[in-house]
This record gives sequence, structure tokens and C-alpha cells, in this order.
Amino acid sequence: MEGVRCISSTFVQAANHKPKPSQGKETDQHTFIHHLRTSLSHTLDHFPPLAGCLATTKHDDETISFFIDCNNAGALFIHAEADGVTVSDIVKPVYVSSIVYSFFPLNGMKNSDGIFKPLLGVQVTELVDGVLIGCTINHSVVDGSSFWHFGNSWSEISRGASHLSRSPIFQCSFFNSMNYPIQIPQSLIKHVHEKSILAAPLTKCNWQFIAIKVER
Repeated sequence: MEGVRCISSTFVQAANHKPKPSQGKETDQHTFIHHLRTSLSHTLDHFPPLAGCLATTKHDDETISFFIDCNNAGALFIHAEADGVTVSDIVKPVYVSSIVYSFFPLNGMKNSDGIFKPLLGVQVTELVDGVLIGCTINHSVVDGSSFWHFGNSWSEISRGASHLSRSPIFQCSFFNSMNYPIQIPQSLIKHVHEKSILAAPLTKCNWQFIAIKVER
């Protein structure tokens, strides 16, 4: 059942690293963090669902459906420091280090947890020679394309844009034969909450692409 698969999967994550601004100047660093927090807040003005939460509606046939409550509950923003960790420690190894997961908020959350957890979490971690921005979003709210659209929009706002070059679209498209809202048996929802998701015994690798390759 597609609805169950969607709410039982985990949040999606992506990160970006930048050089430290004016290294050695604590005031400049605090200004940079404040700028990220403020620009994120302004970006969420254009993406109100990400500042909301999941809510549910119970139906008479013992099913439940989910919807996004744009209640402006807010996103999670964390500022952290990783003493002794460099950018190279993260991107150079062939295999992803376990420390990388500590740079993301909302680790291990299922999409259904969006009822009581933020739909968006951002962690800005100061490294020895840079800053890593880790972003976690509820996968039932965004797909890969909308995830990067949000990231690009935040980048535009951060650089001083007064409006977005491409506004988000919040209309959902369904096949003509699909009834919505999608109603899921409550017994399956209870099973999702009780069942723990075990990490697959896989080793993850780092992939790096130079700018000229990406442009092609």
C-alpha cells in the first residue's frame, strides 16, 4: 500500500559545506549564523508547509488520512561545533564516516513522526576549516525535486534576492482513478509506530563531481 510505504519511510537528508567566513573573527561567525537563521525564516515565508506539521483525520470506516497543517509551528534550527573535524575528514574518505550522521537533525525519524516533530530540521555545524549545513525534511512532504528547489530558494534569499526566481507549486496531482485523501487502516498506522526500522547492513560511499562535469 503506497500510503503506508510513504508514512513509514524516513526523512530525507542533504548537506552542503562552505568555507568559514573571516576565520578567527568570532563576531563575523556569529553574524553568519544569524544570517542563515534569518534567511531561512524568510524562505519559509514562501514554503509555509515546511513550517507546519502533519495532522490526521479519522474516518468512520476505521481509516485515517494525513494532511499538512500550515500552522507556522516552525522548523528546527541547530547551531553546533565539531572540534578537530575538517571538511576533508568528511568528503575525502571513500566510505561515509559514522560521524557524518551527527551533522543532521531528526535522524531516524519516520515520516509519520511529523505529527509531533518538525517537518524541516537544519543543523549548521562549525568545522575547523568550514561550515557544514545539514538539512532534513519529511519525505511525505517533499520529493527530491522540491527538496532541491527549497535549497536553491534559500540560497537566493540568502544572497539578497527580494523574490524567488521560481515560486513553489503546492497543488497535488493524482491519477484520475485515485481517490483522495488517501485513507489508511488505523491498524496499519499502529503497526508502523510499533515497528522499528532497522538500518540495512550497507556501506555508503562518497561521490564527488567537479563543477564542469555537473554543468554538462
